[in-house]
Amino acid sequence: MPQKRKFFSEFFKKNSSVGSITPSSRFLANRMLRQIDFSEDIIIAELGPGTGVFTKKIIEKLNPGSKLYVFELNKEFVEILQKNHPDPRVKFICDSASNIKKYLQQDGITQVDYIVSSLPLSLIPDNIRTEIIEESFNILKPGGIMTQFQYSQHCRKLFEHYFSNVSTEFTFLNIPPAFIYVCER
Repeated sequence: MPQKRKFFSEFFKKNSSVGSITPSSRFLANRMLRQIDFSEDIIIAELGPGTGVFTKKIIEKLNPGSKLYVFELNKEFVEILQKNHPDPRVKFICDSASNIKKYLQQDGITQVDYIVSSLPLSLIPDNIRTEIIEESFNILKPGGIMTQFQYSQHCRKLFEHYFSNVSTEFTFLNIPPAFIYVCER
């Protein structure tokens, strides 16, 4: 319960970077992650995890040889994530997702298998939003998948500009209900 209060509090303090008043539901988390093949050693980038609803589920399913890079701008959320998910396979980065390539290159990584994004894209300025989607496309391996949820279809054309295959799912089992973009490179 303290995480839900913290999430709610951060929304009102920083609602340009916190996109909802409540964390995502487990139903949305399951829908967002079902595209991922956890049977292999993989590299995943998670963008905008908030307090870590998706992070927790990803870590539970990760193989020992897999890696998870978690990008969150909110310092207080990063502290919660680090405290709740101490795991050597996970690297928490308190910086913009637009800098993803820089951090991956520091570890000698040029591409990831999957990107899971909860970024509130409709609240992010156009130029930064485009930069994040372009960087995501560039670091995703061919055939790799990016999943992104939103509360509207505002960014569909932007995804279609970069990705060869974009499909949309919808779930009522979240507050508020959400669209899930599945974008394949």
